[in-house]
Amino acid sequence: MPDNKTFILEVTPFKHIRMLLPFLFASLCWSIASYILVDGGASSYVLLCIFALYSMVYAVPVIYIHYHYHRLSDGIIYTISSDGISINKNDSRRVVKAEEIKSIKINGDTTGFSKLPSGVYYYAEIIIADDEKLLITCLHSYKIEGILKELFIGKNISFDKSGIAAFVPQDDLPY
Repeated sequence: MPDNKTFILEVTPFKHIRMLLPFLFASLCWSIASYILVDGGASSYVLLCIFALYSMVYAVPVIYIHYHYHRLSDGIIYTISSDGISINKNDSRRVVKAEEIKSIKINGDTTGFSKLPSGVYYYAEIIIADDEKLLITCLHSYKIEGILKELFIGKNISFDKSGIAAFVPQDDLPY
């Protein structure tokens, strides 16, 4: 591995769309199913139940996670190399050297496959020397796990792949 390998991670409209594709696909399927039921003479009560189920299982979690990930990631550009992480936000720059990184925790399922559209979201929590947390969401890159594993080989990297792990705890939100 060359020591000069660098990754620039920033949020783009394409990355937003890419993360929303499973949700959009599920919405299309639910819409087609609803149309078939309406065409078949289903009652409005059945359609209301279907809409409520869709909202609880698919729409609300995706909208909630995507909104918070956007708020966490908006305007931040990470430049990651084996030397450390450079954080650029609103004309300010901070550099965290690799030696300052205590541990890295990947929260959420990073396989990219899930039965629910909200399951494709995940983030990396990087603990640095002063116990400060850096959060890099999948809106920056859907390959965060691979990038961090490749560049920070000797660091302690742990995983929480439970379904609820993708939800960023409220006390970790910087706003």
